[in-house]
Amino acid sequence: MAARASRTKVEFLAEHSEVITTLADWYQQEWEPYYGVDGPGDAQAALRSRCNTTEIPVGLVAMDDNQILGC
Repeated sequence: MAARASRTKVEFLAEHSEVITTLADWYQQEWEPYYGVDGPGDAQAALRSRCNTTEIPVGLVAMDDNQILGC
């Protein structure tokens, strides 16, 4: 069986804002004390604040065949 070439790309979150809901869910699961229901953080707002291509903080997202891998 031949190995498939990696299609993983790292791109700006601003170009894939449709994945923010999924990423926010992941943030809430991984960092529940901060981003969870009773935590002080807002995962959606944090991710949206990184939806740009010219300012720091800038969000990057890893994608493989349009499937999100992480950020």
